[in-house]
Amino acid sequence: MGSPGLAAAHIGFMTTATPGSRHSTPRLEARDPDTPAGRLRELSMLGGDRGAHDSDSGWCREFVAANPSAPADVLEELGTDENDVMCRRNVAANPSAPKALLQRLAEDGDRITADAARHQLGLIPRGGEGIRIAGGYRLDPRTGRITR
Repeated sequence: MGSPGLAAAHIGFMTTATPGSRHSTPRLEARDPDTPAGRLRELSMLGGDRGAHDSDSGWCREFVAANPSAPADVLEELGTDENDVMCRRNVAANPSAPKALLQRLAEDGDRITADAARHQLGLIPRGGEGIRIAGGYRLDPRTGRITR
């Protein structure tokens, strides 16, 4: 069995307030629109694994990507990370994301990311084969036309 001191130290990391922050965890700090831009930049660079449920820092990138106060350069970095679809999705839905980045994300291979970016740009979703409606008709979301 593991050392109680190590377990306590690990739990302490998760719940210890960051100096100067009103939040108890980095995850809460990353979500807060009042967190300074420099701190959001730091939080976006924390290592960690979201798969490890106790890795608070693993979630920070995703929360910074959704934070409307995140600096444009941080959103650019998070929004172009091909290995992190959740960051790209959150950047695509972030009202502060730069238009040029949204235009790139509107063509993302992940449909949810692309549709979120398209929504921000005022475009209709990419869609698939269309939306089925009564009477055997389909609505093509790209053109807005109804076909049989």
